[in-house]
Amino acid sequence: MRIMMVAHTFLPQSRGGMENHINHLRQHLRSRGHEVGVLYRIHAPDRPEFTLIEEQWEDAPVWKVVHNFSNPMPTLHPYYSRPIEERFAQVIEDFAPTLIHFHHLGGGLSTTLPSVARRRGIPTLWTLHDFWPMCFLSSLLTPDGRLCPGPDQGIRCAECLWLLHRRAPASSLLRQRTQGMAPWQVVKSLPWVLWDTFVALVLRNSQLPLRQEMIALTARDEHLRRVLMVPDLLISPSKFLVDTFVEWGIPASRFRHLPNSVAPALLGHRRPPDTAPHVRLSVGFIGRLYPYKGAHLLAGAFRQIDPAQARLRIWGDPPVPDDEGYYHALKHDVEGAPHISLEGGFPPDQLAQVLGQIDVLVVPSTWYENNPLVILEAFAMGIPVIAGDVGGMAELVEHEKNGLLFRTGDREDLAAKLRLLIEQPERLSHYRAHIRAPWSQAEMGAAVERIYDELSQCRSS
Repeated sequence: MRIMMVAHTFLPQSRGGMENHINHLRQHLRSRGHEVGVLYRIHAPDRPEFTLIEEQWEDAPVWKVVHNFSNPMPTLHPYYSRPIEERFAQVIEDFAPTLIHFHHLGGGLSTTLPSVARRRGIPTLWTLHDFWPMCFLSSLLTPDGRLCPGPDQGIRCAECLWLLHRRAPASSLLRQRTQGMAPWQVVKSLPWVLWDTFVALVLRNSQLPLRQEMIALTARDEHLRRVLMVPDLLISPSKFLVDTFVEWGIPASRFRHLPNSVAPALLGHRRPPDTAPHVRLSVGFIGRLYPYKGAHLLAGAFRQIDPAQARLRIWGDPPVPDDEGYYHALKHDVEGAPHISLEGGFPPDQLAQVLGQIDVLVVPSTWYENNPLVILEAFAMGIPVIAGDVGGMAELVEHEKNGLLFRTGDREDLAAKLRLLIEQPERLSHYRAHIRAPWSQAEMGAAVERIYDELSQCRSS
């Protein structure tokens, strides 16, 4: 079978849960004799807009489409691009896929791609890795840090848009719209850039969003619900995400629940339940250093812990320039705390070594999460987890069984859970004994293969 995968980012340009998931699946399918290619969008200011670059990566084809947003649409939330659609159609003609597996359509792609494939009679499915179809911020987390119950036909989205631009200075708004552009691109895009910045400034200084933006957000809400009806099947790694989309109006019958998987190497390092913890409780955080991942929350809770009793290591690469302020604030927060350290990032092949240094993993995300790969990776090695009590985190971590849940966003409650393990370290053995091993990549890959066969047979009959 010739399979084409589509996402807004991929390795090695970007490394996250979705990108690793795609790569693991791609590797499994190739080991089973399938031909697999990946199409994704890149930011490359030195290349002409919408250039299609075909390369080989790890002996398999990848197609990178340049989209620098140098000629933005007049709306603040574009989700359609004719040039992207044309490049996608060109790859279909050249590669002739028997099936197309979408993983994300935001971030510079186009929501019309499933329809392009459908018109050509190609079976399609879409794995939903976040809430982007219903939330332009992807996280159902408002700019001021509140969990959102859903868009409500775009009304709540308008409030988020207003909050975003109300908090941003004019200089940063202009910089965002011209970042990465060559001088000639800035000149070419100047009318739209100035208009877009003007709209943002009006939003920032008004009590209500502009009428046209309200209409655009309402239209986005309706459009994306229609788009989700185009693929033959939707895959969700968590039951929570299924329930959220069903409440939004997508029929439950369109979904198949397939949890994420972990590398076989991790499963081979599972820690016995009776393993003694470190003399000082060793606590770890592994993830991107963005506000919604909550490293600051954990650091704040840990400052309340006696340095002689526990140590916290925070692993994660410094963020992109837009979030450098957060990273500097985090560094300042851990200064003077001898039991907290920022360890930086690490290569993927060192994950087992990193996890082997901790007694418990903390996932303090302030958003819902979906099916956090880092929790599954910790469970694969028999490491208990402390996590927020919402969404995909609460679906995986069973309170007082394989870990602990704390009130999301509450650093005092998180500190209390950490003290509980310090005072009663025997709890860790109990939690380890109740950890169920997650799916291996082979098990997940086999399940996806069965779905591919099912869709191909249905389309051919």
